[in-house]
Amino acid sequence: MATVLGKPIEDIKNPLLALDFVFRPQASLIVLWALGDDRTRRIIERAHERAVAVTLGWLEDEIAQTRWASGRKRAKAPALVVASFRHFDNRDGFPLLHDHCLLFNRAQRPDGTWSACRLAFRLSLSH
Repeated sequence: MATVLGKPIEDIKNPLLALDFVFRPQASLIVLWALGDDRTRRIIERAHERAVAVTLGWLEDEIAQTRWASGRKRAKAPALVVASFRHFDNRDGFPLLHDHCLLFNRAQRPDGTWSACRLAFRLSLSH
């Protein structure tokens, strides 16, 4: 039987188990990475890794919250649980440097129990 933190999946009220964040450099850097020599590729990959790490750190430090008591109580999530997978091409086999970062939708509460992790974004869309 599939479980999440010791509970059967069918008993979990929020079935969203993870979010897939996909990070990739801008198109011009992907072309440079695909056509570049080994040194150029390594430099672009390191910059990409740093950008992913900074973004995940920002999500963890500024955005992620854990909640309980029907959402009335909230606290900063102490850490995100992330699995990262690096890909070097797209589904058609063309070069496309990108990382999938699977963010587990659970975080530890201050009392040590686990609950859903909330990523609270406030986006400002200006035209």
